Amino acid sequence: MILPVLGEKAKINEPVNIVHYCGTKRTDKTVPKYKVLTSHIARKTFITNAMIRGMSTEVIMDITTHSSYKTFKRYFKIVDEHKKEQMNKVFG
Repeated sequence: MILPVLGEKAKINEPVNIVHYCGTKRTDKTVPKYKVLTSHIARKTFITNAMIRGMSTEVIMDITTHSSYKTFKRYFKIVDEHKKEQMNKVFG
């Protein structure tokens, strides 16, 4: 678990609320953000930032070893918001 250690050293300490359910019983727990860092979060962050900066989808898919566009498409939600902001910025 190297990512939480690096996150702690980088002082990524914002509180994050974790919700778990056991049947109908809800349990809330607040932890520092570095404790929930995973390789999957790092991968999604890389993909999002690469797309925002204009890297082609084909190159990103090759780097992240996605063989299916359908699977890769899950990462587009945040980027679509960025596209909307850019369209509004340019075209009002």
